[in-house]
Amino acid sequence: MCLSCKTVRRLQRCMGIAEASYSTGPEDFSLLSQLPSSSIIAAEWTSDAATLRPAYQLVVDVIQDSLVLCIRGTRDSMDALTNVTVHPEPFQDGFVHCGMLRAAKLLLAELREEMVRVLERHPSLALVVVGHSMGGGVGAILALLLRQDVCPALCAATCVAFGPPSCVSQGIARGCRDFVVGVACSLDIIPCLSMHAVRRLRERVIQATAEADQEEEEEEGNRARQSADVDQWVETSNGSNKQQKLLQVISSPLRWMRAKSSRRRNDGTSDAPAHASEDELKNPEEDLYPPGMMYILSYNETAGADGKDQMRRRKPDMSPGNFYTRKVRMNWGPQDINEIQWHVNAGDLQSFKTIRLSPWLLCDHSLSTIGEGLHALLLQYLDYHSATKVDNVEKGSCDVVDKQ
Repeated sequence: MCLSCKTVRRLQRCMGIAEASYSTGPEDFSLLSQLPSSSIIAAEWTSDAATLRPAYQLVVDVIQDSLVLCIRGTRDSMDALTNVTVHPEPFQDGFVHCGMLRAAKLLLAELREEMVRVLERHPSLALVVVGHSMGGGVGAILALLLRQDVCPALCAATCVAFGPPSCVSQGIARGCRDFVVGVACSLDIIPCLSMHAVRRLRERVIQATAEADQEEEEEEGNRARQSADVDQWVETSNGSNKQQKLLQVISSPLRWMRAKSSRRRNDGTSDAPAHASEDELKNPEEDLYPPGMMYILSYNETAGADGKDQMRRRKPDMSPGNFYTRKVRMNWGPQDINEIQWHVNAGDLQSFKTIRLSPWLLCDHSLSTIGEGLHALLLQYLDYHSATKVDNVEKGSCDVVDKQ
């Protein structure tokens, strides 16, 4: 899957504004977004504790010729309350995240008049909603609401979401691909989190635990049979204390853990605890997915002297879709260069039904990791087109070089 150079630059610009939304004041926001303080039309730097309205900034970006509404992601306990209000709410022809729908409606009610006023005064501006994490989910739902507005300027709203959560049903996710773009790293856990995905993960854990218990019981039975001669020796030695110690060693410590876990369960059996909303989770139509057209960034790396030599001997694949970056670690010498190959693919909605557990599940959710991938993509285009231009100059033609 290939993204144009123009699209990558736009995503980088939106990501810079999304990162600036975590600022606590106009000075920091202006510094991080590279926008003057005078471009801020309206802003709330903290979430509203009464209504759970998230923090936001409404700014004019003259570089993109757009009016940008940036919604901050999760930062405090108020934002966490919006996240945990997770049950599906009917919306249009499907379902959406209840807490994020409420937040989007609050933002629309608070900012609609201001957005209409700016867009009518400057009709050349395009309305773009930007957000990271929870802000991306709220922004996507807000774009859906704006698309239904009677004002023509608001009906053309688009959204760029970075690491958005699962917040819309499958039909809505496919229907908003034309105006909602999402970018996430492959090991990011947030786009996969939903009540249905957690339920499926719980079922997998319960099944794995049951299989492990069965295997352990079989192993204990084998060990008990093998220790029959030892038990007989203990009895002939007339050592009851020795026999108890031997049995304690033979018995697995997991038996105590299973008994303790069983006492904590609500139904008193060895099955999973009863859940109040178990019946509600059985409707597949209420399963939530990330919104819009999702682009997934993934990477692999080879470090160390051997890996370095292998990477240098292998000719890099500079075709569109494969990106190269080089990172020098702080504790490495100049000769220990870590080379990373990035890939980008269009995300399949079905791939977000399963929670992928990884040591990088939170690291890949950060904007810095997403930014590294986008920067690698831009470098790849520059290297690729530079090489193409050299080849075309040698052949006497430079027509195929992309100037975007």
